[in-house]
Amino acid sequence: MTDKQPAETLYHQLKQDIRDNKLPVARPLKQEQLAAKYGVSRIPIRTGQSQSHIETAHQ
Repeated sequence: MTDKQPAETLYHQLKQDIRDNKLPVARPLKQEQLAAKYGVSRIPIRTGQSQSHIETAHQ
């Protein structure tokens, strides 16, 4: 990812991939596997997952 805000871009990509059934919804997603899949370190993965948890809690 070459975007200036990789965590935000990754967050939107994760949401889209979940909606498109490209990622399993019924089991936890491992940070290491996601980092390898998207070619990023675990930090943007953690940030994206945290953002997702916060958004879910406020719905």
